[in-house]
Amino acid sequence: MSEKSLEEEIKIKAQQNRRLARYMSSTQDLVEEQIRKARAKGDFDNLEGKGKPIDLYENPFEPAELRMAFKILKDN
Repeated sequence: MSEKSLEEEIKIKAQQNRRLARYMSSTQDLVEEQIRKARAKGDFDNLEGKGKPIDLYENPFEPAELRMAFKILKDN
């Protein structure tokens, strides 16, 4: 690979990363703004389970066929 083509490839990757970073930043800003508005309206004030611990008993990423084995390991 020649030095010129390597430089061109680096420039292309940098442009792609800039676009992605700009997109991610604007998406994050949008989500944060929606959360701020919902909080201001009181949408989070009376949620079901408020003040109670979250039940993390079931792991959605745990394969169903291994649940019993993991439970036995966890309990002992």
